[in-house]
Amino acid sequence: MKTIISLITGTIFFVTYLNASVQYDYIKLLINDRAITNIEIEIKAYEIAQAKRADLTNTDLDQFKKEATDILIEETLLDIRADELQIFLNDDELDDELEGFRTQRKISQVEFEELLEKQNISLMDFRASFLRQIRRNRVIFREIRSKINIDEDKLKMEYEKNLGFEKLVHARHILFRLNNAASEEEAARVYSKATQLKERIVGGEPFEKMADQYSEDPSVNRNHGDLGFFKESDMVKEFSNAAFELEPGQVSDPVRTPFGYHLIEVVDVKKQPKDSFETVKTRLMNLELKKQYDQMYQDYMSNLKTNAKIIFK
Repeated sequence: MKTIISLITGTIFFVTYLNASVQYDYIKLLINDRAITNIEIEIKAYEIAQAKRADLTNTDLDQFKKEATDILIEETLLDIRADELQIFLNDDELDDELEGFRTQRKISQVEFEELLEKQNISLMDFRASFLRQIRRNRVIFREIRSKINIDEDKLKMEYEKNLGFEKLVHARHILFRLNNAASEEEAARVYSKATQLKERIVGGEPFEKMADQYSEDPSVNRNHGDLGFFKESDMVKEFSNAAFELEPGQVSDPVRTPFGYHLIEVVDVKKQPKDSFETVKTRLMNLELKKQYDQMYQDYMSNLKTNAKIIFK
């Protein structure tokens, strides 16, 4: 229903507001040979306030009128441009557009007419407003949207350059098991044992060989202490904090975790995108489309305004 309302001439929504106002009209500005009246501006201001759920009695109506005037100028310029480009629809073409409008929103003809009736909107008024919107949309597509070209290769380069990356660490470890309830003396004994083994590794003995001989991790027979690449969130906090501070080739001091003490050797470090390009491509293309469209629309409207004769009364 909101979508339908947004396409309708505002006169119908303005009745209550207008009844409390002075009911006469006058021209506020001329755009080439097209006039925009005071009531048209007040109607549009009322629509904007309604869309923003603002109470006209408690807000700055002048600001809404300024927004309304800007919108009406742009709409009028698009109407003029539609005439210049000879963008017209006959009744059959308009019927097809209306059918597509209803089908897309899954609204039957009967439901559509009931909605219009509830809003006190005649089908003739709706068709007239809908026709103007279709013509404006076609101007925008022909003059702006059809000229937007998104270079996927360039988009991918920007993605690789600017997208957030996450760090991955390839590490090995040697585990010395220690119960969480172990005494300080036992913890000190295991810590000393781990420290002595680190000295041997730093002295040149192969980490994998030391892991095979001394690690108490049950998987050591299979992986020789090699954990492969992992994200920071893959390991317990104490282990990750230590591993992600090391450079490749460095061995940590003994690190206490709920499992015991670990010696950690970082083998390699790399970064990878948090999401693959294919995963985020559609979203990135839509963002790029909006960015280009907003700038081109602004430039296009600025050019139309520069070349139009706009007179404020």
